[in-house]
Amino acid sequence: MLNLVRLKNGKLCPNDLSFDLKMENGMGIDITPAAPAVTITGGGGGISDLAKTIDGDYSGIPPVVLSLRTHGTVVKVAEGTLELKIGPSQLQLKASDIGFKAGNANLKIIKELSAGIYVNTKDVKYKGNYYSGIEFGGNLGISIALITKEQAGDNILKKPFIDCIKADAELKLNTIAAERTAGNKKYFYGYLGFAGHASCDFTIPIIDKKVAGAAIDFSIGGESAVEMGSVSSVGKFLKSLE
Repeated sequence: MLNLVRLKNGKLCPNDLSFDLKMENGMGIDITPAAPAVTITGGGGGISDLAKTIDGDYSGIPPVVLSLRTHGTVVKVAEGTLELKIGPSQLQLKASDIGFKAGNANLKIIKELSAGIYVNTKDVKYKGNYYSGIEFGGNLGISIALITKEQAGDNILKKPFIDCIKADAELKLNTIAAERTAGNKKYFYGYLGFAGHASCDFTIPIIDKKVAGAAIDFSIGGESAVEMGSVSSVGKFLKSLE
């Protein structure tokens, strides 16, 4: 995919560019040809928001992101897809469709495993005052499924399966550091928050009937602002979060 846009100077420039490669009929590139433990069977990559970054069409941190993706097998038993996204505002690593081959069935147990860190400029309003600063974030997540319709097909009991067991979990961290100036005084604003989610569902195969499930969500955080410029400012800020 190629998306061309015109820059402010009138020249054409790709803003988004992506490509995919896939090898068919069991072909692949062996990383170690003598003893092919890892074989690459596909991949891709791209770049996004390139023209916006060149043109300066953003606020704060440049939005350009480079992505790389590869799909392969390990000792002909395990396979999966690995994707990396990197840019001034983020670093993200994701593994998906991780599974193991058992006979004619391909059991993709881990649907997705991801981790990332993010940074961006942030404007916040707190008690009627506006603060400008930086927002930091991070996340860690996992999603698994045991014996799905796509994985098992007609290989088990000669009938299609649905997701027998599905489980998801995610943890997020978010923090903001900002400041404002009023006259000859400066004020610091801070926010720190955690959020998470976990769920699990059990379904009877063949008849696609959910028999049990559980889920939990939580969120905790605090924010405050203090005047800067005194030794006790940090202590006041920490105390205000209590």
